[in-house]
Amino acid sequence: MLLGPDNDTLAVAVNGRESAVQLWAVGAFPPRALSVALRHEPLVTSMAFSPSGRVLAVAFTDAVTRLWDVSHPASPVPLGVVDDDRGLCTVSHLPPDPPLPPAPCDHYDEVVAFTDDNTLAVGRVGDGHERTPSAGLWDVSNPVRPEPRATLRSPDGKPVGTLAADSRRRLVLAGRAQRFGPKGEVIDPAVVQLWTAADPRAPSLLAPLPLSLDPYLQSGNKIRFSTGDSLAAMTNREGRGVIDLVDLSQPGEPLRRGHIPTTTGVINSYGAIDYSPDGHALAVAHNNDCSIRLWDVRHPGLPRSIGQPLTGHRTNIISIDYSADGVLLVSAGTAGANPVGLPAVSTVRVWNLDPDENVRRICATTTSITPQQW
Repeated sequence: MLLGPDNDTLAVAVNGRESAVQLWAVGAFPPRALSVALRHEPLVTSMAFSPSGRVLAVAFTDAVTRLWDVSHPASPVPLGVVDDDRGLCTVSHLPPDPPLPPAPCDHYDEVVAFTDDNTLAVGRVGDGHERTPSAGLWDVSNPVRPEPRATLRSPDGKPVGTLAADSRRRLVLAGRAQRFGPKGEVIDPAVVQLWTAADPRAPSLLAPLPLSLDPYLQSGNKIRFSTGDSLAAMTNREGRGVIDLVDLSQPGEPLRRGHIPTTTGVINSYGAIDYSPDGHALAVAHNNDCSIRLWDVRHPGLPRSIGQPLTGHRTNIISIDYSADGVLLVSAGTAGANPVGLPAVSTVRVWNLDPDENVRRICATTTSITPQQW
């Protein structure tokens, strides 16, 4: 689930026997269905709107990303395809010896994110076993014919996968999970890196991030850049699920400033996260009680809970997205576990955070109270 920059268009991935992306208008009440952007057999793993909102990139479990023109969301138009032939798994670190040759994977964990209107970061996260991470930048200035521009690799020459991107400052977050040997020993530690894609033909590594992140688990809505100078990411630190707040005011020297207190003390108690457009608040899904809590993060060393939790979901919340104007917050609850791709969506809720609009709506449904009395 993903809101477009027009504050109205909502893209919802529907994974099943035949996957699809549905487009909805949610700027007015009640929401209304606009179209089904595409139907495809592989499952959807990631989606991204271009900063202008014209192009929607959708990644699938066949390691292919498809681009759609959604300038008119009621009638989306297919554009080009990003397919860099990374559909092979390497199992060189597993027995038998000598290593097995590359072979097709059962499924992939593709992540897509725009660094600007003309550049798309596409990556496979990897899982530390048979799936090898990979990350590349693509020129989509002509979205009918995307062209590869660069590949991201760590200084040791080993591959990393794309996790998230900031289109405002053209930053890319990349990483790889720990790699394990045949006896379960760690043979390659996890890596999380911050890159600049200001020149997409020659991206450069800025700094490693102070995060004990497992990239295989942390794609999508568990990592978010703010519109200010910070980043929030769910990490596995000291055996606990923690949302770390990182200061990126000096991208070459990122610093962990604070964290959101966990409500249960166990990993995976958190679901999705998203910053408000002004960067002052962080919406966090607490999946121990299927609620959404808002946190004031203007002082990341002392985050403060805001108001009452938003309740109504009955299952784990897998996606949260603010509208670009901050008026709407949209959340999606899963219909159940899905080992591949985005979990199936059961319920999407649209929250209007404008108190005046909520007063008008409440008073319009009753004759016993006026907006002035409220």
